[in-house]
Amino acid sequence: MSTHVLARVLRRLAVVLSAIVVVTGCLPTGEVDPVDGNGNNGGEIASDHRISGSVGDGPVTNAEIRVLGGDGTSLGVVNSDANADFDVQVRTVASDYPLTLLGIGGTDLVTLTSPDFELKSMVRSTATASVANLNPFTTVAFEIATDMSGGVSSANMDSALRIVHRELNSGLRTLAGSATMEAAIDGSNVAEMIRASETLGEAVRRTRDALVASGRSISGNAVVVSIGSDLIDGVVDGRGGPRTDNRISAVFAAALAQATLESARNQLRVLGSDAMARLADAMSQVFDGTPSPTLPNLMLTPEMIESIRVGLLALEVVQPVPAIATLRTEVIALTPGMNGAQVRAGLSGSARAEIDAGLIDIAGASAGELDSINNVLRNGTAPNQNSAPVISGQPATQVAAGSPYSFQPNASDNDGDALSFSISGKPAWASFNSSTGRLSGTPGLGDTGSNPGISISVTDGQETSSLPAFTITVLTGATNTAPGISGTPASNVVAGNNYSFIPTAADADGDALTFSISNAPSWASFSSVTGALSGTPSVNDVGTYAGIRISVSDGAESASLPVFSITVDAVIVPNRAPQISGNPGTSVQAGSAYSFQP
Repeated sequence: MSTHVLARVLRRLAVVLSAIVVVTGCLPTGEVDPVDGNGNNGGEIASDHRISGSVGDGPVTNAEIRVLGGDGTSLGVVNSDANADFDVQVRTVASDYPLTLLGIGGTDLVTLTSPDFELKSMVRSTATASVANLNPFTTVAFEIATDMSGGVSSANMDSALRIVHRELNSGLRTLAGSATMEAAIDGSNVAEMIRASETLGEAVRRTRDALVASGRSISGNAVVVSIGSDLIDGVVDGRGGPRTDNRISAVFAAALAQATLESARNQLRVLGSDAMARLADAMSQVFDGTPSPTLPNLMLTPEMIESIRVGLLALEVVQPVPAIATLRTEVIALTPGMNGAQVRAGLSGSARAEIDAGLIDIAGASAGELDSINNVLRNGTAPNQNSAPVISGQPATQVAAGSPYSFQPNASDNDGDALSFSISGKPAWASFNSSTGRLSGTPGLGDTGSNPGISISVTDGQETSSLPAFTITVLTGATNTAPGISGTPASNVVAGNNYSFIPTAADADGDALTFSISNAPSWASFSSVTGALSGTPSVNDVGTYAGIRISVSDGAESASLPVFSITVDAVIVPNRAPQISGNPGTSVQAGSAYSFQP
C-alpha cells in the first residue's frame, strides 16, 4: 500500500473514531484520544481505570463518591455500599492524573448522621486498578498537599500523609503513611481504621462545637481546611499556610488530646455519649468475621501519648487546675503498646469537665492567650511564668523656671530580666533616658505652666508596669530652695530590739515637706510625714538590708540621705560561771569512812 493510500485510510479511521465518541461517549480500551474541539489529535491513550476503597469517618454508607480529573471534570460517580465500600470504573487519559476523589453525604454508622465534612482522597497515576480510601486522614492530607508548593501531587501527598500520621495519629499503627489511603481494609486493620477515623472526626466536631458556642459561625469543612493548611510546616501551631486560623488550631489541639485520650482508654465519646458499642456494631456491619486485633486489643501508640501530652499542656494555659496537671503526669508515664484496659488502670481520672471548660475558654481566648497556647503547641513545653517588673518613686511636681529638674524612678524585676523605660506626655523642655528612666531638664521662662499626663513605664520585654500619671508645673517668681535633710541612722540592731531613726529636715522657703523611702526593710514601717523608720526585727529577720534611701521633697525639689544599710544581729546569750555550794566535814576518825557531796 502506498503512503498516500495509507494516509487516506488513517484520516477515515479518525473520522470513524470521532463518530464513535459522539455516539457512545467513550473509546475502546487502549485507543487514541479523539480529535479535540480544534481539530487536533491530543495523542493520549485512553484506558479504563477501576478504583475501589473504603469510606469512613466511622464507616459511611451511601456516600456519593465523585471522581474528578486534573481539570475538575467529572469522570464518574458512585455511592458507597452497605459495607462502606465503593467500586467504580472510569475512562481516563494521562493528563487526568492525579485524580481527585470526593465523598459527599451518606450515613456515618457510628453517629447515624451525615459526616461533618467532605471526605477527600486521590489516585496517583494511570493503572488498571487502584485502592483509594476516603477518611479523615486522607482528607486532611489532601488539604496539606493543596497548600504545598506544587499542589496535590504524588510526592506531596506522601509527605502530607506522613505528617498526618505523626501529628494526628489517633491510634494509627499499621496504617502508617500512604497505607492510610492505599491499603485494603481487612480483618487486620478494620478495628484500627474505624476507631482512629472516628477519633479524628470527633476532634473536628468538638472544635466546631466549641467555636460555635463562643459565637463563631463555622463548619466542619472549615476546621479541616484550616488544620490542613496549618500542617504544611509539620505542626499544629497556628502558623502554617495561608488558610490557617490560629484560634481553630488552638481549640483543635485540645479537642484532639481529649478525643485521643478517650480512644486510648477505649472509652471514646461521640456526640456526648460512649460510642464503643456503636463502633463495634458498625464494624460487624462492614466486616464479616472476627477482626484481629479487636477494639479492646488496639494498642497505644507513641504519637497518641505525645498528642495528649502537648494538648493538655495547651489546656493548662487557660485551665491551670490540678486535675489536668495530674492527668498529664500520668499520661507521660504510659507505655506504647498498652491496650485500653491497661491505659485505664494507669489513669486516676479523665478531667472531662475541666477539659470541656478549657475548650470553651480557648475558643473565646484573647489574642495574647492564643499566642501562648500556640507557642506551647509549637515548642511542646509549658510557657515561662514571667513576673512583671516593679516601678516606684515620687516625682517632684513643681520646678521654678531656670532651675534644673530631675527624677529617676526605682525599678526591679524578680526574674532578673533586662529592663527598659518609656515615657508618655514628656515636657518639651525635658529629656528622657530609656535605660535608666531618668527625666531631667531645665525649663525656661517660656515653659511656665502645667505639663499634665506624664507617665513613666518599665518593661521586661513581656510585661509592663507604670507609675501613676503626674503633672509638673513650671513656676515663675521667686526661685525655690531645695529642702535639706540630715541624720545618721544606726547601722545595726539586735533581733528583738526596737530600731528607730528620724531624719532632720528643713526647707528655707517654709514649704510643706513629704518623705519617701526606697528599699525599706520588710520588718520596718515608714512615716511619709516625719520620715521616721522604725520597727522590731525578729530572729527570722537576721541579715543585712542594703540600699536604703530616705528622701524629702518640698513638691518642687527633693533631697536624699546617703544610701545606708541596717544589719539585724542575732541575739547573743552571755556566758555565766557555774555555781557550787556545801559544807564538807573537816575531820574524820581514823578507821571511819568519809563522804561529802556538794
